[in-house]
Amino acid sequence: MTETVPDTSKVKMGRSKPLYWFKEYWLHRLYSDGVESSVKRLGRRLPVQYVDADGEKGRGNRQLFFWKLLYGIEEGSFCRPNVDVRGYRLFGLVDGKTVEYCPVVEVLRNEENGDEWRLFASKDYEMGDAILFLSEFEEETKNMILGGAYAETSEVENESNVYLTCNRMLRCMKDIGKGEKIVRWRNPGNPIDYFEVIDQVIVSRERMAMGRIGKLEVGERNERITEFLNGTIDVARSRNLLVFEDSFAKV
Repeated sequence: MTETVPDTSKVKMGRSKPLYWFKEYWLHRLYSDGVESSVKRLGRRLPVQYVDADGEKGRGNRQLFFWKLLYGIEEGSFCRPNVDVRGYRLFGLVDGKTVEYCPVVEVLRNEENGDEWRLFASKDYEMGDAILFLSEFEEETKNMILGGAYAETSEVENESNVYLTCNRMLRCMKDIGKGEKIVRWRNPGNPIDYFEVIDQVIVSRERMAMGRIGKLEVGERNERITEFLNGTIDVARSRNLLVFEDSFAKV
């Protein structure tokens, strides 16, 4: 017997929070180490990678992520070039076993208002994808650490393309193309279960295996796909257990 993804609003959440398992290594490390504390710590010396006359250099702890300058060079007076910093691009570590960093987002200056900066996608995203965390610290201070504070906001759902989950993850509400502006929806209502449960950890009593709830839905009943540690997938089943930080609950 199968059933749809659990309605987390019916689970007593006060005792503990659901446990998450994010696909990209840098996101999961930030989550497991604590988003707020990690952002504050790394923000003291922002991880940056750049190139000068002596080659590629960097500053800060660039193990999980780093920013790169986006600039243009134009001919200036007295044969001196003018360097125009147009923005910054964020790179995150995809796999902890490799050194593969993938572009995530860009913070670019508004051409119409040079004092204003906005957030754009640096790659293609699909509906349900995790982009980055927007910490409460960043939102309050407007500091550029992961960049989420620079997302444009809207109270109109159809004008928005990302949703802020209860664990402060910006998730795609629709497909977002590379170079597209990121607009965060200021959701006035209750949390949306479809986005909240993605990447929550489950344990299959049938398989005796750990997995996570995926973003894909199949069938007429929109049953959610579960992704397991060994790379296999299955439909979410009633014998699965949803994992909380210190307990389990039946899916």
